Amino acid sequence: MSTFHYGLLIAVTCSFVYSQNVNNVRLVQHREYMTKVLTEVGLILEEREWCNLKIPEFQMEIDQSILNWEVEGKVSFQNGFVISIQRVEILESSLNQIWTWNNNDGHGNVEVRGTLRFHDMTAGFDVIADFNQQIFISSATYLYPLISFDFSIFRNTETTETRVVVTGNQPRSVNKLEFLPVNNVTNVIRALYNTNSTFTGITSWASEILAPIAEDVITNRVEFPVVCYNCPVS
Repeated sequence: MSTFHYGLLIAVTCSFVYSQNVNNVRLVQHREYMTKVLTEVGLILEEREWCNLKIPEFQMEIDQSILNWEVEGKVSFQNGFVISIQRVEILESSLNQIWTWNNNDGHGNVEVRGTLRFHDMTAGFDVIADFNQQIFISSATYLYPLISFDFSIFRNTETTETRVVVTGNQPRSVNKLEFLPVNNVTNVIRALYNTNSTFTGITSWASEILAPIAEDVITNRVEFPVVCYNCPVS
């Protein structure tokens, strides 16, 4: 761990002392802080089990000739959930702090950023197709190479009010659905499936699941860093 040299250290619970002569204001060990927060979030998610990360039901409409078959109907993807995540990673380059200032009273606000990434996440679905007034039922899995969540922790250094904002991102993938059993129906669905269909459901975990967990972590588990005023440039 790096050694930090600071000037005047003042706990963030104290009032922010403003002066035109105060320069180089920073949080001490902000990277270690955000690493602890994101590690706790990941551990809590794992303790709750990945299968509790649900994907809301979604549908696709089909009305076209494909694979030598005239198909009209819809497909429902139900009971979606996460089967496994191969690796959870904290993106080191994302760990940073950004300061803004209130020009009226000189009070500072700091944002601490960090990104949590899920590598090779597999999700499963029950798939029900209603094609040409016939019902076909199967199961499918999809491998997401990468899902990422950007965390921002905002702190008012005067009031010590702290809040968390999390946003999710599901990059486009060229992977295909994998079905059991495989037949003409599943081949049609596989060919026409839009990989962005789950974007809204997966990215909603950011505000509905991850943000509340992070709020608990920063409130009850990980202490916010102290603020360093007139810090030497390092």
